[in-house]
Amino acid sequence: MLALILTLMAVTPLEGPTTLDEVRVSGLWFTTEATVLREMPFKVGDEITTEQWQLWENRLWNMGIFSRVDLTMAEEEGRHIAYVKIEDRFPIGPVIRFNFGGGQFFLWAGIADVNLFGRALEVRAFYERFGTQNGFHVHVLDPRLFNKRINGLVEAEWLARPQPEFTVRRAAVRLALDFNAPGFDDDYLRFGARLEGNSDELTETPPYSPPRDSKALFPGLYARFGRLDTDRLRFSKGFVELHADMMITTDPAFPVGAMFTFEGQYFWKLGTRFNVATRLLAGLEKGARPQDRFYLGGLDKVRTYTFSEIRASMYSTANSELRFVAFDSTWVAIMPIAFIDGGVARRDTGEIVPMLSAGLGIRGMIPRLPRFGARFEVGVPFIGTRATDQFRPGINFGIWHYF
Repeated sequence: MLALILTLMAVTPLEGPTTLDEVRVSGLWFTTEATVLREMPFKVGDEITTEQWQLWENRLWNMGIFSRVDLTMAEEEGRHIAYVKIEDRFPIGPVIRFNFGGGQFFLWAGIADVNLFGRALEVRAFYERFGTQNGFHVHVLDPRLFNKRINGLVEAEWLARPQPEFTVRRAAVRLALDFNAPGFDDDYLRFGARLEGNSDELTETPPYSPPRDSKALFPGLYARFGRLDTDRLRFSKGFVELHADMMITTDPAFPVGAMFTFEGQYFWKLGTRFNVATRLLAGLEKGARPQDRFYLGGLDKVRTYTFSEIRASMYSTANSELRFVAFDSTWVAIMPIAFIDGGVARRDTGEIVPMLSAGLGIRGMIPRLPRFGARFEVGVPFIGTRATDQFRPGINFGIWHYF
């Protein structure tokens, strides 16, 4: 009987338009079969193309809840059957994230379920320790709101950010939606909107003496072109993203403001183990409260510099990494990296500040857990600033990727 089945069934790659007669899914532990099937850009009975087949595979990987995705097409007694073999990542796990860099430290500790009810719903809650300050954050993300390709996000947080001149304690609630543009079902062109309301308290009074308390409303729009594809450990392709936010505040010194930000990322796969990662960030603000302006250095944007040492009204930064998958197993993956970070910022005093650093690092990752792993990086700043001496090594610890 087994020999007869093997004779009748021929597994082949999808090379052209093929009528799909059946889908068989295996390997699921947590995810529902309906969650896998809703990612199909076609229906059973349709004639499908190689492009649609590849889009389905990309969608499954990009959900981030699977550590393996294997799609094969088989012809069995004249019928074309899609076999989908899935390996679920463990959906419930600790939120443990820490960064030490640029003279500052923060820690997240909590719990997350990134595949609630097996439907890829993400619920996350954590405690944050930032320097000497405590905070809390909770969010719910539905990547298929109303069973459509709509991201729906609700966040609430009470966090503190110790900046060089003051510490701001912020309570905020945030709502966001983004969706495919009409005629695009491949996530290559998406639009969105967000609305945030927040209340700030400045725990130290800076030299310009703004009010200690102020409230703000941030309505914003968003556009994204391109798509970042992921597989088990590496990324490919990329995107550009634009955000435009208005600010309406109760601070009489800064009643109305605007902020525009840009992000672009692109990744190349080289061979079977290398990944080249690039990122470009830029921002411009007008009339924003001091605590809403751009802060550079330390934990994000440019490594090895002192945390938030530059408060800018305009900036542009670039990051480049060469990543190498040295070891990959079910539970452990090791990835050495080399990086170069750079940028230029205009302080809100008008001073122009260039920044440049480079270094090496290593990442230990757990493929069966989503976005989980530890990183360690050592770098050197090649251009000094007021707070950073030239050629003074900087050390960063963190979780997952820098970007």
